[in-house]
Amino acid sequence: MSSAVISYPTIGLFEYVDSNAVSAEARLVGDLFIETREKLWSSRSLGQSREECRNQLMDAYREAASEGWDGYGAHKIERSTISNASAFIDSLPSNIPMPDVSVEPDGEISFDWICSKRWQFSISLGTRGVMSYAGLFGSDNVAGSERFPGMLPRTVLEHIKRVAA
Repeated sequence: MSSAVISYPTIGLFEYVDSNAVSAEARLVGDLFIETREKLWSSRSLGQSREECRNQLMDAYREAASEGWDGYGAHKIERSTISNASAFIDSLPSNIPMPDVSVEPDGEISFDWICSKRWQFSISLGTRGVMSYAGLFGSDNVAGSERFPGMLPRTVLEHIKRVAA
C-alpha cells in the first residue's frame, strides 16, 4: 500500500524569486506578482504581522526624526533608510515571523529576531543599502554584511530561517 507524500514549499507564500529574465513578458509577470502580493498582504489574515512591523518602522522614524534624538548625539534617520527598511520588510517571506524593529544611534534601522539569550539574529540597514548582520545560534555565531538589492540574499534568508525555526 502506498501513501501520498505531502511536501511543503521551501520558500514562503509570495516570496519573490528573481529569475533574471528580461523580456517584456517577464517584467509583466513580475509586476503582476507584486500587485497580487500587495493585495493579499492587505488582508487581515495574511498581512497583519507585516503591517505591525511597518508600524514599528514608522514609530522608529518618528522617534529619531531629528539629530540628537536620544539626548546623546544620535544621528537622525534619513528617508532613504526608511525606504530601504520598508523594502526589506516587503522582501520577507510569509513563512517566517516578522522581526522587532528599532532605531540605532547611527541612524540605521535594526531588525531583530530574538528567541532567547543564545538564539538570536539581527540585521542593521541604512542609507547605503548594505545589511550588516550578526547571529548567535547556541554556541555558533555568524556575522557579515551584504548588499540589499531589494531582495533578501539567500545566505541572510537562511540565517533568519535558522533563528525563526
